[in-house]
Amino acid sequence: MRPAIALLLACVSAVPAHGQVPDAERQVLLALYNASNGPAWTNASGWNGPPGGECSWFGVACNGGRVVVINLQANGLAGTVPAIAALTELVQFNVRNNQLTGTLPALTGMTRLAFFTAGGNQFSGTLPALTGLTALNTFEVSNNQLSGTLPGLAGLGALAQFAVDGNQFSGPLPALTGLNALFRFDATGNQLSGPLPSLAGPSNLALLLVSGNQLSGNLPADLAQAPRLQNLAVAGNALTGAIPALAGSRLEILTLDNNQFTGPLPDLGGATLLRSFSAVGNQLSGPLPALSAAPQLTQFRVSGNLLTGTVPDLSASTQLRVLRIDGNALTGPMPEPPPGHMLTPGVSRLCPNALAPTPSPAWDVATGQSPWHAQCVPPDIIFAHDFELPSDGPLLAAGFD
Repeated sequence: MRPAIALLLACVSAVPAHGQVPDAERQVLLALYNASNGPAWTNASGWNGPPGGECSWFGVACNGGRVVVINLQANGLAGTVPAIAALTELVQFNVRNNQLTGTLPALTGMTRLAFFTAGGNQFSGTLPALTGLTALNTFEVSNNQLSGTLPGLAGLGALAQFAVDGNQFSGPLPALTGLNALFRFDATGNQLSGPLPSLAGPSNLALLLVSGNQLSGNLPADLAQAPRLQNLAVAGNALTGAIPALAGSRLEILTLDNNQFTGPLPDLGGATLLRSFSAVGNQLSGPLPALSAAPQLTQFRVSGNLLTGTVPDLSASTQLRVLRIDGNALTGPMPEPPPGHMLTPGVSRLCPNALAPTPSPAWDVATGQSPWHAQCVPPDIIFAHDFELPSDGPLLAAGFD
């Protein structure tokens, strides 16, 4: 169990039924109630009551007469959050999924704070400084209206989750070097620019999600050396260069859609855990790799590139559920789907390409088109129309795994 989580559980289990908190902490609670329209909360049990009962107020937990938890998630808060720095023993502050506005509170000096979650509101302004928050395990402010640059994360040795997706942040990504507890970094859907950070530094990083920004440069050459990286999503940026080798990587999901990658597709040999490979809408060229080299592969999507050659044999790709190779210049016969009718009906796409129009009821079912080759045209027609496809990212989330 992570130390910060163990600390939170210990704090909650030690909550006394009654006990007066310091007046400075009581004033913070009252200010929060008044600033966020407390009388209209979904549950305001105990709040605004007399001194001595604060630890029994809804969403408040105490340890030794000090406030350690404020959990008011999805409780109808509307308004602003006042200063909370006087809560020097606070471990968790959770106001997710309310209707809060204004700026986030300063966190300076809150050295016990492990969980700060404020996503799903309408907060604006910049992020507070995180310097010195040595206990911080989770910082989540997703889906607000926050802007400015991301703060430096150096020294946050306990940080496991950092989620700022769905805001308006700009500037570079912070360095991740030395953040050995970091498991998830999500900055999807902002306006961030500059290069991707090195992936070899954070030894526990499993999810790096930065799609939908303005990032540039190449994929890190040390991609396969990231010791625990499972999901890398960089779709919808301006990244260039070649896709590095994947042999030896622990990647399960690699999403590269709608960038400017060039060169060949990587050999999938050695990517033994890879389940989803998606590079839709780039400028990749050359042949398709052998899909059977990735035994766990369930989705392979490379629509809208410059790929040539023939489609490899699929008989050994027994886990494959989705194949999208449309919008390229592939030629020759289309091999039969993997045995067992495992492809998800109506989801795969094979045309436009210049594939031989060989009848195949199995591909008719897999593509949802009869015949499957109805839209296959010569490559000169494909490129004359400047073929482009959007990302199909939601497929994996929809359960095609």
